[in-house]
Amino acid sequence: GDQSPSEKMVEEFRRRGDYISSSVNQIPGFKSGKPEGAFYIFPNIQETGMDGFELSHMLLEKAGVATVAGECFGKYGAGHIRISYSNSMENLKSAVENIQVVMNE
Repeated sequence: GDQSPSEKMVEEFRRRGDYISSSVNQIPGFKSGKPEGAFYIFPNIQETGMDGFELSHMLLEKAGVATVAGECFGKYGAGHIRISYSNSMENLKSAVENIQVVMNE
């Protein structure tokens, strides 16, 4: 059948993934690769001096942005956080702006 709705959805998630990964890389202490098919990024946050639990808690409390500590995914997740981009572009932009404000304090 017609695959155009699925193709539009795939393109939209590619756009969101490109946006979130490039934006997060501009935040001090964050380093992220481009997503390759998932609905989240997994930036390295070791340069912040915090572990994933500390940073996730701080982002929730101060920025109003929910993330998941990489440590929840095993020892190789340590020093990372998981940020989903399965939300509207408007909400993603707001989340990135809020994270930038908190990390620049």
